[in-house]
Amino acid sequence: MNVLIKQAGTDDINNITALTMRLHKEYAHTAGYYDWDEFENALRNYYASNFPNGSCYSFIALDDETAVGTAVVSCYYDCPTPHNPTGRSAVLTGMYILPAYRQKGVGFKLLEKIMSHTQSLGYLRVTLTATEEGKRLYSKFGFQPVEGEMRYRFRSV
Repeated sequence: MNVLIKQAGTDDINNITALTMRLHKEYAHTAGYYDWDEFENALRNYYASNFPNGSCYSFIALDDETAVGTAVVSCYYDCPTPHNPTGRSAVLTGMYILPAYRQKGVGFKLLEKIMSHTQSLGYLRVTLTATEEGKRLYSKFGFQPVEGEMRYRFRSV
């Protein structure tokens, strides 16, 4: 297995979208609730709009020409805090490795590449929501759980 990790471009959007869809379908506990076609189109449009301006970027893992994994970071400005005076924030919004490539170092290499790139852009922190399976990888890399966060979801308007 000779997996190449590279920064994705707009020509990789279909592969990144397909892998991200697999992530959400694999871990969705209420799969029948979602309009997957609408979500897939929204995701593809988001990547197409935000890759060129750099507010979202991705790295992709390729085994020959086959996409076997991806990591996506979305960037935004938040209210400055003492810990983050610039307000620049990054979120690892999606990371997925095909099952046959898990536990083989592909995820760690992908995470190294995207985190190095994020740091080179001047971001001071990266947040994520981890699956149970992903927590082991993120902890090994150095992510720490954050206590005290809460979420509220509005129902459809």
